[in-house]
Amino acid sequence: MPRSVTAIGIVLRTRNYREQDRWVDILTPDNGKVSVLAKGVRKISSRRASALQPGSLITFHWLSLGETKLLTEVRLEETFMPQKADLSLLRDLSAIFEIVFHISLEDIEQADLFVRTQEILRYLHKNPEEYQRGQVREALFALLAQQGIEAPAELEVVSVTDLMERIVGQPIRSFAYLQV
Repeated sequence: MPRSVTAIGIVLRTRNYREQDRWVDILTPDNGKVSVLAKGVRKISSRRASALQPGSLITFHWLSLGETKLLTEVRLEETFMPQKADLSLLRDLSAIFEIVFHISLEDIEQADLFVRTQEILRYLHKNPEEYQRGQVREALFALLAQQGIEAPAELEVVSVTDLMERIVGQPIRSFAYLQV
């Protein structure tokens, strides 16, 4: 029997799948990171596509069909992407989504990670003119520390991206894509 779940979450990333579908990775407070299959969302006529963009706070419903979680309904609650933003802010937002994707766990309650991520994104959304990389960097280091990830003392870590690249063992993709 399929399990039916309704949750609130922040869209962290999307990946195209086949011709009309997309895998969507969402951070939820109760279920941690959830990866759902959104059928038909890449069609031009899809009404759900705009809600499933990284940086969206959504209420969504899915069915568990074995290993696959099928998205059935979605409602956009809020977007954290600023309407006016320079390229460095967009790059930092993409890096935040990727960092949170890497440190979040599946099927484990992560309310603290969800709330802290939401606070950082809400701050950036409401204050894009006052945005300073140092403030976001400190907030992200605190977020990582809350998850038990500390920068090793012997390594000189200049940025959160450097730390995550060392932890994950690969470059943070969002930074490379948006580098000028």
